[in-house]
Amino acid sequence: MKIGCSTYSFRNEWGKAYQWNLESFKALKQKYPEIEGWEVNQELAEKILPDFETKYLKELKAALNGAGFEWFALCGPSGSFGANSVPHYSGDEEYLKGFQRDAEFRLGFGSDFIENAAAVGVKFMRIDFAPFVMDHKIPYSSALDFNVDRNAETYRELCSMAAEYGIQIGIENHGGFASDLKVLDKIFEKVPDLKFCFDFGNVMDKNRYIMAEKYADRIHYAHAKAHVFKANGEEQNIDYGKIIGILKDKGFDGWLSIEWEGPLPGDEGVRKSIDLIKKYI
Repeated sequence: MKIGCSTYSFRNEWGKAYQWNLESFKALKQKYPEIEGWEVNQELAEKILPDFETKYLKELKAALNGAGFEWFALCGPSGSFGANSVPHYSGDEEYLKGFQRDAEFRLGFGSDFIENAAAVGVKFMRIDFAPFVMDHKIPYSSALDFNVDRNAETYRELCSMAAEYGIQIGIENHGGFASDLKVLDKIFEKVPDLKFCFDFGNVMDKNRYIMAEKYADRIHYAHAKAHVFKANGEEQNIDYGKIIGILKDKGFDGWLSIEWEGPLPGDEGVRKSIDLIKKYI
């Protein structure tokens, strides 16, 4: 397995201790030689770069490569504009067209996102689920299947777009609807080419290790999430040894992208994460 790092891990340090330039990335490589590559968070990139367009992404890639890093993944939101803009008191047919407009918007976002990834040679992407909807027109009893179906429709097209560039699209267990085993079973059945960005932390404790085992063959890269460390260096609530052991047994040999999300400064959280991962890979 390879140790990578999400730019999100240093969300509080960018623009202060570190910049997105060659000098800072060289300093990070010297401090963390174990890190081989980076996962770039799109929402951070939009705040830090002058614009999220090919010119600036290529400059970022040159800085990362010049410091000895790979750029292995691009991590983005759903591309959905959120709730249906058609009022719930409209007729059923008109109301459902609102979701189609959202799907078209999402595919437009996805197309641009994929083209940007292709321009810098990134092969792994995460695009989140569209937000879960349950309302006057989408009752509780049909909400799960409705939301799976509307997501499956767009993911099939996104995966097809990405495949033209040799890029793999994955979803993340990003909490709620997206961390439900039944939902993941259904979406993977409906979209065979969809991959999985497995996050160690965004799931109930009882399902964490089930998820690792059940979907290991779907994982294109994983988020090595951590929040709090014990005195012995272990994560307080996540059994890294158990998770990495499962992934090893299942043949996963890809990127573990450190996603430090705790209260410690990024440098401390990332160093502790590296040391923990090294114990088990």
